[in-house]
Amino acid sequence: MSQAITSLKAYKNKIRNGSLKTDKQKVHELIKQLGPVSSKELQMWMNKPKHTFSGRFTELEDEGLIMPVEISDNHKKYVAVK
Repeated sequence: MSQAITSLKAYKNKIRNGSLKTDKQKVHELIKQLGPVSSKELQMWMNKPKHTFSGRFTELEDEGLIMPVEISDNHKKYVAVK
């Protein structure tokens, strides 16, 4: 079996079992667990700069999955709705 096929199988298995998640899924799960929380605060949990995932907040809010509940230090804090 070639390395490409093995890698593809491993990738598909990770998607199937949920161990490979998108930033959007990770952000939503973290907001559910930690909310109210801001994108600035999630930097530590995401282990990457906030500009690389902050757009997911907008997407999740537009989809009605999260909502802002307060503003602290000029940063919106969000909670999960669903």
